Amino acid sequence: MLFYSSAMRRLFARSSLAIAVSAACAANAAPVLEEVLVTAQKRAQSAQDIPVAVTGLGGDQLDKLGFENATDVSAQVPNMQVSGPYGDVQPIFSIRGVSMSDYSSNQASPIGVYVDEAYLGPVYSHGANFFDVERLEVLRGPQGTLYGKNTTGGAINIITRTPRL
Repeated sequence: MLFYSSAMRRLFARSSLAIAVSAACAANAAPVLEEVLVTAQKRAQSAQDIPVAVTGLGGDQLDKLGFENATDVSAQVPNMQVSGPYGDVQPIFSIRGVSMSDYSSNQASPIGVYVDEAYLGPVYSHGANFFDVERLEVLRGPQGTLYGKNTTGGAINIITRTPRL
């Protein structure tokens, strides 16, 4: 049986109180992960709950990073490159190494580009400027189950802001 002096008991009480207070402060001061809502699976979900490799950028982030056109996307999305054999007018997207080798303007890209869930088929339409973009989602890997053909490399969803009164 151990016997502690009253000074020893006070020291233990103070140290346990200090540990409890510091743990409570650390729990309150811990960084909070912001929830990102994406519509990668055709419904609004948290980015942490979907089994798809997705990069989501909100409108505030796009403005802050200075996005002006489609070629600026690859600077913030991992495993994505954008080349422009004809300049910024006709960007050729490559996700995880999947791209196209025929740069003809009538060739369909293996990366599906969607604006407000409408498919942009011709490659020359992918170079549109980012105007009133609410958020941008880049889905890496084959997305044929939800998005259909021409998404063997991935899909790029551009969601524009809705008009407000």
